[in-house]
Amino acid sequence: MSLSGVPLLIVPPGWKRGSAARRIAIAWNASMQARRAVTAGLPLLRDADAVEIVVVDEDDLPGIELRTYLARHGVRAALQILKPDDRQVASQILAEAERFSADMLIMGAYGHARATRLLFGGTTIRVLRDASVPILMSR
Repeated sequence: MSLSGVPLLIVPPGWKRGSAARRIAIAWNASMQARRAVTAGLPLLRDADAVEIVVVDEDDLPGIELRTYLARHGVRAALQILKPDDRQVASQILAEAERFSADMLIMGAYGHARATRLLFGGTTIRVLRDASVPILMSR
């Protein structure tokens, strides 16, 4: 993903289900990248049957602010706050998306410096590697 700010829909290999975007999970960290992804996904979010905001943090304020923003745009969303634990953030996000029966995930991509990603990997790479549903991402 070299184009900054341009949304990209990534469909996992072997995706066989019909249309996606009936149940959408949003992986939210209040980053600029996540904001771009949510903005790009607003048309899908408005048409979804169910939307859930997933925040992996000790603080629920970022999720509450996003839920308020979405409500102003006609999107009702549930908020799921996951406390950081011994699992990687990507694993927590994907497990919650599965529990929610999400058929699409919306998230920002590459919120950390390239050197950090190369040394430690990153949530974006792990989600892309392990996701079983389409992902709408923006950088």
